[in-house]
Amino acid sequence: MKRQHIYLGIIFILFIILSAVIYDRVQLAEELNNIKENLGRLKMEGEQKLIDAERVYQTKIQEATVLADAKIKEAENFKVKYEKLLAREEKKLENYYGNLLKYKYGDNYFNNSAIKRFRIDGDMIYVTIQNDGSKAIKPDFTIYFLNENGFITATYSDVYIFSSVLPGETRISDGRIHFRYGTPVYYSLDESY
Repeated sequence: MKRQHIYLGIIFILFIILSAVIYDRVQLAEELNNIKENLGRLKMEGEQKLIDAERVYQTKIQEATVLADAKIKEAENFKVKYEKLLAREEKKLENYYGNLLKYKYGDNYFNNSAIKRFRIDGDMIYVTIQNDGSKAIKPDFTIYFLNENGFITATYSDVYIFSSVLPGETRISDGRIHFRYGTPVYYSLDESY
């Protein structure tokens, strides 16, 4: 009987060990199943976050595009207003000075005058006077230079008191010039003979 008890004891111990192993296997299977479920849930959450991020990205791009279009339209409106204002101011200056012309670097010309053109090199001005008429002339002229705001930034004058320009003759009047209030944008000629 002792042997039988020993065998029963061994069987009992083996049963307990087997039960413990089965229990560990069941626990391990449950943990693996939980890990799989968590991975699946995390994967779905990650995919959803990517979808949400893409929506936010697209929304922000659309908002930025709408804002940029609005700013472009606003800038175009400002440009049109500025051009109208500039044209109005040019018209006022033209009405005041009478023969307002746009200044450019190099040769600048006058229309229908014995004072044909002028050129500025550094701080020197060179004015070409040409008598295309049949009588001698004694030009008395002033060139007004206006800045972008319509202020006179410099003037250049010459008066022929004791001499005259004969018919067909060309003379160059030169002198120093200094622009006090910035680079000129316009020029105007006031002359008499």
